[in-house]
Amino acid sequence: GTVIRLEKPIKVQGQEFKTLKVMDTGDVNYGLWPDSPYWFDVYYGTGNFYNRQDARDYGVPRVNYFWYEEWR
Repeated sequence: GTVIRLEKPIKVQGQEFKTLKVMDTGDVNYGLWPDSPYWFDVYYGTGNFYNRQDARDYGVPRVNYFWYEEWR
C-alpha cells in the first residue's frame, strides 16, 4: 500500500496518526465526491456497536495529505 502523510494528525479510537498506509484512494468515477477525487476511508475494525459509534463520531472531515512511495 501507499503511505500517506497527514498535514495534521488525526485521532482514531484514542490513538493519534501522522501517517497511514492505504490500500485504496479515491473513487475512479469521481461520483461520490466530485470536488475531492482523492480520499481515504479509516477502518475501525469489524462491525460492532463501539466501532460503528466511533466511525459515526469521527464523521467525514476534510484532511489534507500527500503521499510518497517508499523505495524497495
